[in-house]
Amino acid sequence: MRIISRRLRLPRPGRHPAREAAAASSSLLLGLVLVSFFLINNFVPAASAVQTTEILPDTTVITEILTVTGQRTETVYTPPESEPPEYVPVSVDPLRISSGIGSPYAILVDMATMHTVAERSPDEKMYPASMTKVMTLILVCELNPDFSGEFCVTEEIVNEVAAGSGSNVGLAAGETVSVKDLVYSMMLPSACDSAKCLACLISGTEAEFAKLMNRKAEQIGMTGTHFSNASGMHSADNYSTARDIAALMSYAYENETARKVMSTESYTMSATEKHAARRIRNTVFRLDDTYTGERTMGKMTLICGKTGTANAAGRCLVSVAAAEDGRLYLLVTGGATSTRLLVDDTYYIYSSLCG
Repeated sequence: MRIISRRLRLPRPGRHPAREAAAASSSLLLGLVLVSFFLINNFVPAASAVQTTEILPDTTVITEILTVTGQRTETVYTPPESEPPEYVPVSVDPLRISSGIGSPYAILVDMATMHTVAERSPDEKMYPASMTKVMTLILVCELNPDFSGEFCVTEEIVNEVAAGSGSNVGLAAGETVSVKDLVYSMMLPSACDSAKCLACLISGTEAEFAKLMNRKAEQIGMTGTHFSNASGMHSADNYSTARDIAALMSYAYENETARKVMSTESYTMSATEKHAARRIRNTVFRLDDTYTGERTMGKMTLICGKTGTANAAGRCLVSVAAAEDGRLYLLVTGGATSTRLLVDDTYYIYSSLCG
């Protein structure tokens, strides 16, 4: 009984339960009407209401647009800018690298930050030899990105290359060669005759083309460089520095077409009236004169590059390689007295990055 009595509300003496119940019902009904009206006007969108969330392309700004009863309001949220990750230099002893190589000129650059990791006389004048062809490649890629057209080899070009003992692909006077074949033969087997053909095709003469080369060098920021020819055949007026060559290669690497050419291991030149189809190979991937297609330098993987060889310049190499963590490095070495020394220096420096 005690449980039941606690749950019941007994009428007080002198009150009228029926009348109070009716009044309570009326109050409850009125309250429900008022609450419904409030909800309809404040929380339930009209038939024309639209609620969307848009993510703007190529931005981190999220815009939320809410339209209620014909009124448009916008709320824009911009996430706070995050700080770039702190640069952590690789653990390399610059003195150990500079004292452990035979090449008199060298520079190693982290391409993510363009931070110089190690260097050896990077601003001293040096002869770039066929590393010069990287500049010729850049200009061709920018002025004729489709490699369209062809060129008829002149006897003058053939004689100039023969007299200068420059490397060549054996182009013959009167031979018509496509621009694409000239580009790949210039960069892979380092053909000076192909470089001269491209220069004459673009500017009429190699001297005029050299003016374009020097203008581009100035734009890139190569302050210690002067070009006098398109091929890198030795000339006292064709000089550079290891730091400038690094800047040149960094610029060329950003050009997708140039990077593709420099990364190619082998290429087949089309047949002409003077030659059958020929297979040519990239000197960067056969530094030991035995082509294996090998791209590894210790734990580093070569991506692309350009060799250079001349009596005054010695053996030179500019290359880009990737570490196991994906970070890219650019290395320039110049003035080595032998190909063996050039290879050893390159292996030594790249291996130093991996411990």
